[in-house]
Amino acid sequence: MNPSLPEMPDVMDTGTIIGTVADNPAPPLTPQQHAIGAMGMSRDHAIIRDEDEDKDNAMDTTEDEVVDEEDALRTIELLRGDDVSGRVTAARKLHSVAAALGPERTREELLPFLSDGVDDEDEVLEAVASSLGKLVPYVGGPNFASSLLPTLELLLAVEEGVVREKASASAVKISEFMKEDVYRRDFVGMVGRLATKEWFTARISACGLIPVTFPRMSPEQQETHLEYFA
Repeated sequence: MNPSLPEMPDVMDTGTIIGTVADNPAPPLTPQQHAIGAMGMSRDHAIIRDEDEDKDNAMDTTEDEVVDEEDALRTIELLRGDDVSGRVTAARKLHSVAAALGPERTREELLPFLSDGVDDEDEVLEAVASSLGKLVPYVGGPNFASSLLPTLELLLAVEEGVVREKASASAVKISEFMKEDVYRRDFVGMVGRLATKEWFTARISACGLIPVTFPRMSPEQQETHLEYFA
């Protein structure tokens, strides 16, 4: 285990379940279900799913995609591993993990895990930053696009410029899915926080994002942000 990475629960932890909580015991789980379920859940915080919800989650993935649980398991193992090249490979395939987890668990488990790992190697962070821009369909669609911003905000403040560039490109791509009120609240809010952080790397990212962001700001926000960059 790489000591710099947050520890993920054992993917074969039998104390974690996916299924429907009901008065009757749930049917036995497959090893794949146990493994996917161990991304970060405990028995006390099991996500409840029934067959209808599973169908809904499947529809949230891209149209032609088939969820490969075995591939998702391998990707999870790579993310947890010590090998940098393996983590880079896994970071480029975050969509496969997200597709297997479903939108809710991607938002509540995968994204926080990625946020906790922003001290990883630059190559890994670059791959993560690029992949995040492709995850809008996997977090629940445009209505949940802003859930990807907190992880990107952290990446936009790291020291390595290439990582920040990839994070900026993903952030702009994600912002195109946002309605105006959400954009002005969440995306513009992120740019404002970056612009006022003490560390210069965050301010550099804000400078790169402001030309794209400014036209979609409210007049009041434009006035405020002009003061940031005056």
